[in-house]
Amino acid sequence: VSLLKNFRSTDSIIEAARDLIQYNSGHRLEKRMEHGKSYHEGERGDIYQLAFQTRVEEVEFIARKIKELSGCKYLESVDDENGDKFYRGLDWCDFAILVRTNATARDFIDIFEREGIPFTARGTAGLFERHDIHFLQLVFNYFSDSEIWTREGNISCSIADLKTYYEQNINKRRWRKIKSTLIELKKEIDKGNRFYPQHIYQQILHAMGVEEDLFNEGQLYDFGRFSQLILDFETVNEWVSKNRLKSFVYFLNGYASSRIDIGGLDDPTRLNTVTIQSIHKAKGLEYPVVFIPDLATGRFPSRRRNHKPDIYLTNIELSRFTSRDLGERRLFYVGVTRSEKFLFLTMAQDIYPRPPRPSVYFNEYTHDILLVDNVPDPTKRKHIKPDPKTILEIIPTTFTDLQYFLKCPYDYLLRKLMGFSPTIDLSFGYGLQIHNLLNRIHTESQHVVPDENEVDKLTEDEFFLRYTRGQIFDNMKNKAKSIIKNYIKSFKGDFPLKLETEKPFEFVLQDALISGQIDLITKINPETNELSDVNLIDFKTEKKEGRRERSPVNRLQLRLYAIAAGKALGLNPVETNIHYLSDNIRFDVDISEKKLSEAKKTINNAVQGIKRRKFVKKPGTHCEKCDFTLICSKKN
Repeated sequence: VSLLKNFRSTDSIIEAARDLIQYNSGHRLEKRMEHGKSYHEGERGDIYQLAFQTRVEEVEFIARKIKELSGCKYLESVDDENGDKFYRGLDWCDFAILVRTNATARDFIDIFEREGIPFTARGTAGLFERHDIHFLQLVFNYFSDSEIWTREGNISCSIADLKTYYEQNINKRRWRKIKSTLIELKKEIDKGNRFYPQHIYQQILHAMGVEEDLFNEGQLYDFGRFSQLILDFETVNEWVSKNRLKSFVYFLNGYASSRIDIGGLDDPTRLNTVTIQSIHKAKGLEYPVVFIPDLATGRFPSRRRNHKPDIYLTNIELSRFTSRDLGERRLFYVGVTRSEKFLFLTMAQDIYPRPPRPSVYFNEYTHDILLVDNVPDPTKRKHIKPDPKTILEIIPTTFTDLQYFLKCPYDYLLRKLMGFSPTIDLSFGYGLQIHNLLNRIHTESQHVVPDENEVDKLTEDEFFLRYTRGQIFDNMKNKAKSIIKNYIKSFKGDFPLKLETEKPFEFVLQDALISGQIDLITKINPETNELSDVNLIDFKTEKKEGRRERSPVNRLQLRLYAIAAGKALGLNPVETNIHYLSDNIRFDVDISEKKLSEAKKTINNAVQGIKRRKFVKKPGTHCEKCDFTLICSKKN
């Protein structure tokens, strides 16, 4: 394959790009890019070059064009042997908006949300430009008696300032409830006692009406992203009081407000979206339709292209670190050659007090089929059902994640995709500590039953709860000792039979890549060297309810582990057990072929529900203990 052939773009895009890059002649290796996709020929209406009076007009044109081309019959490929042509309808994921600066990208967000165009905006750092998120920033400044410092002056965060901002930018009708909630929360924070920021946050969202469906999905993803910022803070700061809260506020006002992207970027189920990203990160990518906006003098090429880095070094030629005209033109060349067929180059004249001139690239990038007037597409395009090229075929997951979906799909959406974190309580991490201690005891015992002194020493040395201190911590540590000693006393037969502890696995089950780890694997017969016949044991730290094992989720988990042991570990599970440590009781789980087949079907149904985004609310008795009861209406 010749590196001088472009197998991505139409002939017209390549020819215009080739002429453009010739302006760098004399400063680059001479090479001539040729068209390598014979069935991709340019047509009039494929390339537009337009100047608009305002940025709003520019963005609205792009939004209309995306909708107009959605479903456009697109030649995807041609069979080399028989010449058969394969078509599909363009879908959201076939459109890309490549921007020179993050500020340009943020101009699209509000209009795209209004027009119902799903999008993913990476590297735009626009989270705190959303009114609801900026309001939350003001709220936490209010709690810590702080102000937001800006170059233009300080932003006051009194309760009166919050009222003005909320009523002007978010909702005029809910302030009374929000005000009473904020005042009560501040009274508690001002006492100087410990509090849990995540719980405070959920109370604020409750007062704002999140559970009443007053906010759209994009806003919920943003709220989830803010929840992740709180979790990051809580992870580092184990004990939060008003004084410690100030450091979180400084983080919000400084780094976070200028660097954090909007929410939803890591949701693997949202692949069919319009891409908005920096042109710097576009190399190697390709899209049937590409928009490059903001092509005005001083914007692209950047007016800072000759600006040297602000560092105090005298023995380095700093001009080498500037993009200059050559680098900016190469960057533009990368952008236009990301397009497979459609290319739209646009600018707006209201970005500066004085109308700017079009970018020099308007003159350098030319072609016979290029249109410079905002006229209807002269080529008649056929439309068919949109068919996304990007499909989530295999979803990576764990059983823990799947059980959230099985319990309540909406819980899964909030927790795993939107990023909402549950409120931290004093027992947070207790179950994990018990599992870690059991793993250490089994690993170090070398098949010999440990005595109580060993349990005491190990627990004293290694038991740790990040968010708990004092008498409560001591009580939990003593409870852990008691649980482990009772287990050893009643099930000491596990030790000579131990084969593996905390055994990780990963395997594909239909449309899911499932990973996890099995707490304990024991041999069935200690007298033989045959290691394939095994028993799988899963430890539970919660209390057992009732006389029998009634939890279908727990039984499903053991059946999934049995499938994993066979597929991924090459073992033959003969028995599986659920072991309740607090009650020191063990139950068998049926792993017959019939039950394993039913388990596979249940898992696959859950995976398909996730892929198709079937995140309905499933009200039930579990709602009483739900981590998100303050922000869920329990109604679809």
